Amino acid sequence: GFIDVAANGRCTQVFSNEYAFACITIEGKILAWGDVTYGGARAPQGSNFVSITASASAFCALRTDGSLSAWGEASAGGFGAPSDSGYTQVRSTRSAFCAFKSNGVAKCWGNRANGGEATFGQQSLARVSSWDIHLRTGSTAILPPGPPPPPITPTPPAPPPASPPPPSPTPQVPPPPSPPSSPPMNPSPSPMPSPPPVPPSPPSSPPPSSPPPSPSPPQSPPPPLQPNSSAPPASSLLSSDGENVSLSVAALAVVIVVSSIFGAVLLCVVAAIIIIIMRKCYKNRMDFKATRERRRAQTDPLFVGDSDRRRTEKQAEQLEASVNAYNL
Repeated sequence: GFIDVAANGRCTQVFSNEYAFACITIEGKILAWGDVTYGGARAPQGSNFVSITASASAFCALRTDGSLSAWGEASAGGFGAPSDSGYTQVRSTRSAFCAFKSNGVAKCWGNRANGGEATFGQQSLARVSSWDIHLRTGSTAILPPGPPPPPITPTPPAPPPASPPPPSPTPQVPPPPSPPSSPPMNPSPSPMPSPPPVPPSPPSSPPPSSPPPSPSPPQSPPPPLQPNSSAPPASSLLSSDGENVSLSVAALAVVIVVSSIFGAVLLCVVAAIIIIIMRKCYKNRMDFKATRERRRAQTDPLFVGDSDRRRTEKQAEQLEASVNAYNL
């Protein structure tokens, strides 16, 4: 959409959603341009508008008396704004609006999945946060009225450090009166020497301050480490290590021998078991063959079994050996 802003008035604040713009002029009116469906047209008429809040595809304007006007896509908050007044701030999500009063009462409208179905009538909300796409004014939406904070009492300055009192003056001791002179012994008295004057007392010294801290005596260095007489010498350690190695080798040899013997015994046992099984199988086979020949010999008179054949062959060999011996 297009609008001649210069012909309609000068904008003091400009707001936008994803598809349109809206601004508030110097006279407090609203101008909108952009996609008609998403708030680029059908802006509310009148003046006294102070702010505009945008969702992804709708706008909501706030008047000075706290009343609201919304336009744009209905499913994103362009329809359903509350008809009462007294609202102080409007916040938005991607497709919902929520208006707040100064006492914490809130009314929300727009897409239910984005927070558009909520009403806080008698509940006073302390702090409300939202994600506003274009108007990022901080995380605190409203702060309900409360008692004023107590006045801050200034802390009196710390008194200056006390100075030491001035030294008291030492009173001057007056000189003792001179003794009365004795009457003259002769008409020509000699003058009496006057007593020496009392020297003035020296001025009193100021009160001594606190004595400085006495320096700590120097710490003596730690005594050198003495060798531990109870520790075994290195030669004994080496000999013990050699004995440990010898014991380890002997243990390993014993393990190998025992393992070899055990393996040989196991192998012999397995071989004996195999031989026993083979002998038993061979015996069973021979017994089965002999039984079959006997049964066939019983049914077939002309059948000659292996045992009979071997017996006959043996008898023939013996007969031939006897004939050869007789011929000789």
